[in-house]
Amino acid sequence: MTRAEPPLPKGDLRALSIFAALYTELQVTRAAQKLGVTQSAVSHSLKALRQRFNDPLFERGAAQLRPTRLARALAHRIVPAVQAAEAVFEHYAGSPGSALSRSLSIGMTPSSRPALLPGFCRALAAESSQAMLRVTSIPGDTEGLQAIHGRGLDLAVGDFGATVPSRLKRIPLYQDPFVTVAWLGNTRLPAGALPLDAFLDLPHLRVGEDDAVDEQLAARGLHRRVDVIEPSFMQAPDLLVGTQLLLTVPSSVARAREDLVGHLRFFKPPLPLRKADVVAVAPARSATDPLLQAACRALVRVGRQVAAASRGPEQNKGPAPHP
Repeated sequence: MTRAEPPLPKGDLRALSIFAALYTELQVTRAAQKLGVTQSAVSHSLKALRQRFNDPLFERGAAQLRPTRLARALAHRIVPAVQAAEAVFEHYAGSPGSALSRSLSIGMTPSSRPALLPGFCRALAAESSQAMLRVTSIPGDTEGLQAIHGRGLDLAVGDFGATVPSRLKRIPLYQDPFVTVAWLGNTRLPAGALPLDAFLDLPHLRVGEDDAVDEQLAARGLHRRVDVIEPSFMQAPDLLVGTQLLLTVPSSVARAREDLVGHLRFFKPPLPLRKADVVAVAPARSATDPLLQAACRALVRVGRQVAAASRGPEQNKGPAPHP
């Protein structure tokens, strides 16, 4: 028996399940059957997802849906994350006393999600935690810390620096060096290190309205040329391909796109940028809450993996650039 459901709220992991089903089935009817919901529920949720990502995501074809470029890029992160989250539920299916008694709400800053979220889902499943994971995006440290204080979130993850008040528990995860990334075929790239004059001469892609790069340049009385402003850290590396754009982001953000790493060059930025200090912040009650303790252990393990993968930026020369 199917059930009708309203469009899913932002950050609800079930909304990503709708996306994953559509991506694997490429048909609304089959996706609805797979999820046990009505076609109308899938259509309404797809409309909400399209509004959320400002993209059609799936276009009609002769026999099935066709994923857009953004949908294909998102699928590399969403499908494994949904599968890992579902494993938490399947592990307890049919077990006595295994009902999901509560949800775990975690807020992540946009720069921490690409590297941490898929691994966190898998690690949390390995902890055998009986919970529904609810992920929300927090724009910065102030919002995340206020949400924890007001019990809107169980955990917050991001580059909070030294702003965590003493009443909250600060759990270090990893330090993330910044890298400057460009398309491998960019013929204007230097053969070796990236000097400051070349950095200023080339066009840039920036994520969000401002960042540490502009602050550092302004402190020196310098200014870079920003040609593209993109809101998504996950999508930004795609925009480098076939262009002369430079992107300066935490190393884990660029390396999270394993499908693109072989097509990119990595440089050490030609100006001092502090490493992103990514931490998890938990309320005081986490000391006596088994679910929060399991989630914190999972985050620490994933943080170690991210730290190992985000080693110092090497000069990736690769093959000779194409003219």
